[in-house]
Amino acid sequence: MSDENLFHIPSGSKNVEEFSDYVHSKIVECLKDYKSKEDTVKLLNDEFHIKPDQTNTIWDLLEIAYPDVFTNYKDTRKFLENSVQMAEMMKQDLSALKSTNSKSEQRLKLMSDVIEQIRAAANTEEEKVRGENEQSEKLQDQNRQETQRSDHLGGSKP
Repeated sequence: MSDENLFHIPSGSKNVEEFSDYVHSKIVECLKDYKSKEDTVKLLNDEFHIKPDQTNTIWDLLEIAYPDVFTNYKDTRKFLENSVQMAEMMKQDLSALKSTNSKSEQRLKLMSDVIEQIRAAANTEEEKVRGENEQSEKLQDQNRQETQRSDHLGGSKP
């Protein structure tokens, strides 16, 4: 039985070793991008027509041959996943904060409008009182003037 029939070597590879090196290089590219094993298997199957069992076999052999590399890879992936989750939580918090700020701005605007209405009403009332005071002062002036005229005309002597 030839290597091609045993390992389903795609056309373009001359032997199992060449095919294995090719898959190895594709897996390393995925490791550099911190793709998961599942994502790597899918990518190699979809893009390069490498069967999942072939990718899994070579991935497993690489994991055995380079345990330190895979420990570092797994730790970094975990860190990146946590960072993505943290970023998503921060994004949600920021969105909630923006919503709260928007509501606060709406409340502030409403309060400003109410204060402005109160000021306008107070100014109107103040003008009304001023007008009444002016009218009252005019009446008092008129009364004084009439009293002075009548005192002057009536010959009232002190």
